[in-house]
Amino acid sequence: MTVEGHYPSTDEVTAYQKTKIAELRERAATHLAKYPDYDTDFSLLRWLMGWDYDIDVILPKIQSTLDVLKCLRIDEITIQNQCSFRKAEAATGKKLGAKIIIDLDNFSMDVLYPPALNVYLNLLTLLQALFPDFGRHIYVINSPMMIKTVYAMIQPVLSKQTKEKVTFLGNDWKEFLVNELGEHNIYRHWGGSKASDLPTGDVRMGGKVPEKLQYKAEDNVDDDKKDFTKVTVAARSKVEVRLLRKLMSIIRSTCGASSTTVSVHCC
Repeated sequence: MTVEGHYPSTDEVTAYQKTKIAELRERAATHLAKYPDYDTDFSLLRWLMGWDYDIDVILPKIQSTLDVLKCLRIDEITIQNQCSFRKAEAATGKKLGAKIIIDLDNFSMDVLYPPALNVYLNLLTLLQALFPDFGRHIYVINSPMMIKTVYAMIQPVLSKQTKEKVTFLGNDWKEFLVNELGEHNIYRHWGGSKASDLPTGDVRMGGKVPEKLQYKAEDNVDDDKKDFTKVTVAARSKVEVRLLRKLMSIIRSTCGASSTTVSVHCC
C-alpha cells in the first residue's frame, strides 16, 4: 500500500479493514474505556495499518499507550490540535495525517552528545509507539553534508512506514513546500505567508543556546562564594556531598487510584 493509500475516506475503508477494526475494538474494549475519545474507526485503523493488522501485537502496545495518556491526564486537558484533528476527521470523513518539516539549519555534529542522542532515539521510539501511522510526510530541509552519517544513527529506530515517508529536500525546498502545503500554511521564516508576530510563528527554534542566556557563576551576585568548595567528579565515579540543612522531598504518585508517598532525608 502506498503512503497516500494510508489515508482513505470512510467510503474507501475496505470490508477487511472494517472487520479488523471491529475485532480490535472488541478485544481492546477494556483499554479503550479508559480514554473514550480515542475509540474512533480512524484511530484504530492507524494501529492496524501501523502494525500490519496483527492484533496480538497491537493489544499490549495500545494498552501501554492508553495507560500513558491516562497517567498524563490527557483526557482531562483540552488540546486544541488533538481535538481539532479528530473533529476534522469526523467532519471530512477521511483519515488524516500530519505533514512534518524538520529544519536542520545550523545543525552540527557538536550537538550529537552520545547520552543526549540516546535520549533522542528513545524518544523517537516512544513517539512511534504512542502515535502509529500519524505522520503523513516528513520533509527534511537544510540538510548538512554529514546528514548520511546522522541518518544512519537514527534509521535503526525508525519503523518501515516512517522511513517510507521521509523526504530530503534540496535547495528548492521553499518552492516545494509552498506548492505542497500552501503558502498560507507556512510561516514567513520558511517562505510562506502565514500570519504571526514572529517570522517563525509559535515554533520554538532549536540550536545553540545564545551566550547571553548561558549560566555564568560570576553573574550570580547572590552567592557568598568565599565559603564555596570546588568538587571535581571524575568519569564513572561519585562524590558524596553532605548538606547542612535537612531536606525532605515528598513525591506523590498521581498515576492510578492509589497514592504513594516517598520521603527523602538529607543531613
